[in-house]
Amino acid sequence: MKKVLSFIIAITLFSLTSCEKEKEIVLSEYVIGEWKTPTMYVHNALPAWYEIEISNTTYSIMKTNGTSYTGWPNKSYSVSNENNTITIKTFEIDPSNIIYKVTLTDDPNMMIWTTEEDDGITFIWEKL
Repeated sequence: MKKVLSFIIAITLFSLTSCEKEKEIVLSEYVIGEWKTPTMYVHNALPAWYEIEISNTTYSIMKTNGTSYTGWPNKSYSVSNENNTITIKTFEIDPSNIIYKVTLTDDPNMMIWTTEEDDGITFIWEKL
């Protein structure tokens, strides 16, 4: 009888733990943090890349080669969880909005931004 009762308890516990749903990824939460691209170009004869820090309401981005950088702090952005897009206010003198389609990869520390804008850049971001 004890074996049967132990077996029933074990099955019940196993079924309860295996029924837990995976937490759904919410893009507006996923993008928050510090991210870096792989080397994308040469700046002052050195390999250079982008780094971005995204908070709940703003983002700050910089181009760097590890020794020097150009930065644009505290720009606004918005996220559409339904469309998997992020809209950023550009860092030009007359800013405009660029919409990026965000693709999450199997790697939980990576995301890819693509845009259909003319001369748009595709960003592969890796979490720092």
